Amino acid sequence: MSNLYKVNCSCGYHTSTRVGGNRKDFAQNSTFPFYCKKCGLVSINIMRKPICCSGCNSDEIVAYGSSSTSLPNEWKMVQCFDYSAPKEGNFCPKCEKFTMNFELEAIFG
Repeated sequence: MSNLYKVNCSCGYHTSTRVGGNRKDFAQNSTFPFYCKKCGLVSINIMRKPICCSGCNSDEIVAYGSSSTSLPNEWKMVQCFDYSAPKEGNFCPKCEKFTMNFELEAIFG
């Protein structure tokens, strides 16, 4: 199942990202948000190896949920397979503060 999240920060940054995959091809195509120093927040297909930025092909990316991209929070989570990130307290690529949030917008089957 794939979820669409609105991504917002108090600085005005906003975008959307998909997390997960659909029933037919989730084993080949499932996405999760990553941070790329060059591109910012990018949605990466975690089933494709090696994992690299979908914008610039850099391998210098970090999954949201790691200590460098997210504040610790064990409650409200965004998840796909072994990847998880808190819905609140994430690194914003615009203001570079941990004030970016993921808000569930839609669920796809």
